[in-house]
Amino acid sequence: MSISSYLEVNNKYFCSNNLGTSGSTCDAQEYILFEVAAGFECPLFLSNSWYDDSACFLPFVACDPEDNVVEINLARKHLFGTISSSILQLTKLQILNFSNNHLYCQIPDGLSNMYDFTVLDISNNNFSGNVPTFVPNVRLNYSGNPFLKKKERQH
Repeated sequence: MSISSYLEVNNKYFCSNNLGTSGSTCDAQEYILFEVAAGFECPLFLSNSWYDDSACFLPFVACDPEDNVVEINLARKHLFGTISSSILQLTKLQILNFSNNHLYCQIPDGLSNMYDFTVLDISNNNFSGNVPTFVPNVRLNYSGNPFLKKKERQH
């Protein structure tokens, strides 16, 4: 699946429409990652990482053999901002590591409902709100977020 788009990020152009302009059509997952990067105000190191029109070539992404994004690792990248709910469109995502940044948001609603999800590390940020209830097999690290609360279990 592809999305026709023409994006400018930090004076660098990505993708194009399908009308013969330079560039190529955005991979749907890459477009989703652009939206996620926008939540961090797209730092220069992220835009400089994009050199191909496939999300699987990004150095902070791992994909399965079918080219589905299964891991995003942006630990210790000095990111500021929020996590876009667009990340929920990466339906095969298993591992998400945003540890040791400066993110100040709530955990996106729906992340706890992702079928293949196994690891969430958001430690040492400024997340707030309540930690959603994840299925028991999800390894969750949210330490170092003083405004984030674990929901009390209902009896």
